[in-house]
Amino acid sequence: MDQLSSEDPIRAALARDDPVAAEMIWDRYARDLFAFLQATLGSRHDAEDVLQVVFVRIVGKRRYLAKADCLGAYVFGIARNEVAGFLRKRRRKADRDAEADS
Repeated sequence: MDQLSSEDPIRAALARDDPVAAEMIWDRYARDLFAFLQATLGSRHDAEDVLQVVFVRIVGKRRYLAKADCLGAYVFGIARNEVAGFLRKRRRKADRDAEADS
């Protein structure tokens, strides 16, 4: 089964605004997202934290997901944006801590 046909049941559930769609997205993408996040962030703990935020965003954007050309690209785009935000916050905190130490 190719990528697009594996997305069809998820897309149908999203179109119905079925709460099961979130579970289906989790089942389909969580493992790959976690691997991506862990490789990008270099920390299992940080990857777990960001993965939770990613899925909250996914649930919040489910109506947009229903219209996405490629669910995987949209889901990983959300993850990429959350990684960027997480790293910005970490950098700002490090800067503030360094400033407070000096």
